[in-house]
Amino acid sequence: MRTNFLGWLIFLSYVYVPAAQVEEELVVEQLRVLEGDHQQTLWHYLLAQCDQLDLQRAGRLNTALETSETLKQHLQYLQQSYQQLLGDFPLKTPLNSMVTGQLIGEGFRIEKVLFESFPNHHVTALLYLPHGSVNLGVGALNLLFDWDSP
Repeated sequence: MRTNFLGWLIFLSYVYVPAAQVEEELVVEQLRVLEGDHQQTLWHYLLAQCDQLDLQRAGRLNTALETSETLKQHLQYLQQSYQQLLGDFPLKTPLNSMVTGQLIGEGFRIEKVLFESFPNHHVTALLYLPHGSVNLGVGALNLLFDWDSP
C-alpha cells in the first residue's frame, strides 16, 4: 500500500510540475506588453549613454589639445570639477609615526612603521632601507593581501 502511494506521488510530481511550469510560462507570455526579448534593454540603454558621454569627453579633450593654453584651462577645469565632487580635503595633521621594529638583512634593513594618515586612522608600513651610501632611486612597494582566501 505504501509503495503504491509513493509510486503515485512520484508519478504525479513528474506530470504536474512540468504542467505547472508550462502554465506559468503561458501566463507570463499573455502579460507581455512588447514583443521580443527585452531582458537587456536597460543594459543596452546605459551602454549607449556611456558611449555618448565618452564621445563628448573625447571632443572636449581634442579641443583642449589644440594649444597649450587651452590644455591648461581644461586641466584647471577638471581639477576644480574633481575637487567640487570630492568636497574639501581634510586638514593636514601630524603623522604621529613610530618605528615598532626592525629586521636586519644583508645590505639592507626593514623598519616596521605605524602612522596615522588622519587622526585615529592607523596605517602600517614596511620601509626597505639600504645600508651605506648606495645610490639607488626611490621606489614604492605595495602588496595587497586577502588573508581569507586559501
